[in-house]
Amino acid sequence: MKEGENAELRASIVQVFENKLFFDICPNCGRGIRKDNDYTCATHGKVEPKKSVVILGVIDDGTGNIRSVFFRDEALNLLGMDMDEVLESGVGLFEDLNILGKEYIMAGRLRKNKLFDRLEFVANHVRDVDVVHEANKLLNRLMKND
Repeated sequence: MKEGENAELRASIVQVFENKLFFDICPNCGRGIRKDNDYTCATHGKVEPKKSVVILGVIDDGTGNIRSVFFRDEALNLLGMDMDEVLESGVGLFEDLNILGKEYIMAGRLRKNKLFDRLEFVANHVRDVDVVHEANKLLNRLMKND
């Protein structure tokens, strides 16, 4: 993969970084906002923030590994919960996550993280591996090559 490319991967989560699971977002546009600026969105001004989730880690597809970011819905897909369930569950830090070693189908794009000057995979769709579906895809691909 090259920077800016989109891809679909079948990969396992092999590491989860220590970070806060929750962050504040603007309820109007969904962009991140910080408490230290009095919950002010650059677009919408002062707002009552909404909680969102992010999971940072490393995925491995068998050919290599890469730092990965899972925002909002994709983080919730990894957790198998909706936002209310996460807030009620008490999950709050990386050690509470039970996703290490699990395999998923992930679609996303490769981007350059300017802060750390490295490439990372930003997931925009995550789903559990459906073994029957994956086997049928492989069979169809093999039959087309005959």
